[in-house]
Amino acid sequence: GAGQPVREVADQPGQLFREHALGQADCLAEPQPETDPLPLASFLRQSVESRPDVKAATKGVWQQCIRNLVEFFRPEQPIPSITAGDAERFKAHLLASGLAQTTVHKRLNFCRQFFNSAVKSGRIDLNPFAEVRAARGSPKDRQWYVSIETTERLIDAAPNTDWRTIIALCRFGGLRCPSEVLSLKWEHVDWQRRLLRVPQPKLEPRAGKAFRDVPLFGALRRFFGESLGGRRARSDARGRR
Repeated sequence: GAGQPVREVADQPGQLFREHALGQADCLAEPQPETDPLPLASFLRQSVESRPDVKAATKGVWQQCIRNLVEFFRPEQPIPSITAGDAERFKAHLLASGLAQTTVHKRLNFCRQFFNSAVKSGRIDLNPFAEVRAARGSPKDRQWYVSIETTERLIDAAPNTDWRTIIALCRFGGLRCPSEVLSLKWEHVDWQRRLLRVPQPKLEPRAGKAFRDVPLFGALRRFFGESLGGRRARSDARGRR
């Protein structure tokens, strides 16, 4: 305005620019609210629940690995606090527990998969299991012929009908356990043709490999009849309540 010093007038645009720049810097530097570190047990539960595409039988196998993790660490341990050294100690714990080499290999793969999802979601920066691996082991080292006599002794020692049927399906039907056994439903039993329509979760992505037919041998029919009788008895008992 009139009477205003020339220097002050000349400095106004520069001053306004500096104030605007400082304000922008303050906005950029404003700290963002931090999310609380996720406890291990909660993280693992969410990892399973977030995968509706995964078969129930596979999730059952995951639970074995999850139990190992929660028992070795603490359920409430924040996942960012788990280091690569901790992961190596977990591997040593699995090996010392007497598990087969192939089982340890698979469980470490599951661990790597779980923690990869934590990296992708921004929960952690690095996967502590990224470089922690175990040799697969040779399947031939674990092969063993199970005789009919041994199978019968296992069946006699089984605690209930469900377990007797599981053992019979594995030995007499050649089903994969747990993936195929736990995928079976009564609708897969064709009594008239004496066939078992077995879902194959491991081969399902391949064309024409979702199911295979297994003859319903007499040894299997005996246990299926026992299971069906128990199911009807439970249904009748519920109906009388």
